[in-house]
Amino acid sequence: MRWTSGGLIWADPLLRHLVLWCGLLGGLKATGAGKHIALDFTGFLVPSFLRPWVALATDLFCTAAAGGLAFASWLFLQSEMEFGGTALFGLPSWVPNSIFLLTFALMTFKYLIGSILAAIRCFSPDRKIAGGRR
Repeated sequence: MRWTSGGLIWADPLLRHLVLWCGLLGGLKATGAGKHIALDFTGFLVPSFLRPWVALATDLFCTAAAGGLAFASWLFLQSEMEFGGTALFGLPSWVPNSIFLLTFALMTFKYLIGSILAAIRCFSPDRKIAGGRR
């Protein structure tokens, strides 16, 4: 039997995991840079004095959503650690899937910091804090 007759059985799972990692790390980078997918219709509909409050509500919602996804990722990883098999090259299946928890936890942290900064902007006597949304 020739060495090419079996194919590269490890290539398909490796590529699936690489696409997953690239997508989630790209989403994390976009979130950190503020370039993630967003619907910003409030800029046209909301008066300028309410925009910091809308930004605060948006950041709080994103914190809760990312936190929920991080928690679900933690539960998924616990299940993978308990019942999962091996993924690639003998690694436990939870190792490549840990990217879910890593990215969603970092997104939660980013939005939590954004929420704190937005609250400071909303409650500061001088709303023209550097870097603030107006």
